[in-house]
Amino acid sequence: MYVVAGLPTATAVDAERSINSFYRKPCHVIQLASSLDNSIYRREYLRNLITTVAEFTKTRRAGTSNRPVTPAFIYLLYVPAPDRESLLKYFDFTVFPIPLLNLASRNVTGQMLRHDAEAVANAIQYAIQGTNNAHDVLERIKLARPKDAILLPPVNFHVDRTRRLACLFEELRKGTRPWNDRFNELSPKQFNRESLRSIKNEKTQYCFQDSREVVFFQPHETAYHGGQWEVDKVDADTAIHTLRALYRFGAPLHQGFQHDAQLQGGEYFKNQVFDCAQQGQVLVDGDHANIYPNDFVRAKDLKRK
Repeated sequence: MYVVAGLPTATAVDAERSINSFYRKPCHVIQLASSLDNSIYRREYLRNLITTVAEFTKTRRAGTSNRPVTPAFIYLLYVPAPDRESLLKYFDFTVFPIPLLNLASRNVTGQMLRHDAEAVANAIQYAIQGTNNAHDVLERIKLARPKDAILLPPVNFHVDRTRRLACLFEELRKGTRPWNDRFNELSPKQFNRESLRSIKNEKTQYCFQDSREVVFFQPHETAYHGGQWEVDKVDADTAIHTLRALYRFGAPLHQGFQHDAQLQGGEYFKNQVFDCAQQGQVLVDGDHANIYPNDFVRAKDLKRK
């Protein structure tokens, strides 16, 4: 699926035709026109756009257990206007963003090139041709390797005392860190059943441990608890949580994918603080908490801070 953001009405209507011409595979296109050059990504525009994307995605993802996941990937093609960070922050880490280069530049009359049909078609063609990095991300998410930090919850994994994993993801999103980066500052550790209660038999597993010494164990897919994205109605306030549970940088996550957060050596949480996407900061007691890609937190003994 291609989401097109930041084009005016005159050129937005041709975006789907251009994408179908250059992509040459069946795909769905969502575009929402933005008319003001000096404020392309207004709040109401962003709320309408993300709600449209989430509603379509939720409908297509419902009941996909026995058929291929659709959308199979979500690209965000956007005009790199001065206020583009508002757009990127709104979609967070759910889509694979590709700037439509030069469309924020202005012609001799002072009008943005996003109004120029030929410039828009050329930008879309260039963007579609440069999606090799997206294939690498798709493969990483599909394989779901425990040694790959790209699947960790971005808010609840503490890189150090001042940074969450979200800070590293923002660098990917902004282009200051390459898409094939493997986050070398994070090193998975090997655990066995003596050091981690979730490990059974004589097996060992690599897990990431954050600066608080919380271990994020990735269970087998048969233990996924599914359904944290299923809401009766998608609106602007629930849209981002829905998308964050379903997609990471454009690639579909396995339904119910989550990590078991726990302490090593059989220790129990006592008023351990986590950040829940729905309830805000919560306190967890007990042996573990389930943390989903959208930072929804589930635990037997959980209370708001």
